[in-house]
Amino acid sequence: MKRILLIALAFLGLIPAFAQTKGPVIKAYAYQRQTVPGTSPQKSVDESGTIAQRPLKQFMDYFIYLETKKGQTIKPSKVWINGIPNQLKTEKIGKTPVVFKREGIGEKMIIDTLAPKTTNPMIMIRPDGELTIDPIPSGKTNNAPVKGIRIEYYWKGKKYFYDIKEIKTLEPLVLQ
Repeated sequence: MKRILLIALAFLGLIPAFAQTKGPVIKAYAYQRQTVPGTSPQKSVDESGTIAQRPLKQFMDYFIYLETKKGQTIKPSKVWINGIPNQLKTEKIGKTPVVFKREGIGEKMIIDTLAPKTTNPMIMIRPDGELTIDPIPSGKTNNAPVKGIRIEYYWKGKKYFYDIKEIKTLEPLVLQ
């Protein structure tokens, strides 16, 4: 009887150790929003007199949120978007839920919830320019996702990767 009790206590003591090895990130949320300038397309005339219309530059903004376990501090260092490495800026989110308001029909506002209400710490990550010198990291899998997002972060002095397979698309922002 004592032996069974001892084995059961030893097993229960190992459960927290295994639970901690999963890492500090609980969940991640990723969104993309296209921004279209409100100016009309530019026309140019080449030497032969042919009129060519230059397409409008369109920009893609990304909003990435990481929910972490309480008491755990991570330091994101790079973000790969569809296989392309980017520098990043981070910001701690003090209050959740994180919502994005946009104009609807008439005077009504449409509210998109980007990150749900939680008592856990939340970090916002914004890409801040492409990096041209870094190769794609090998991380947990042997290849960075061609589609999706991979976040490189440091936790307890070690480098880790977190993959987000789905990037949700928000309504485009058309500037005037």
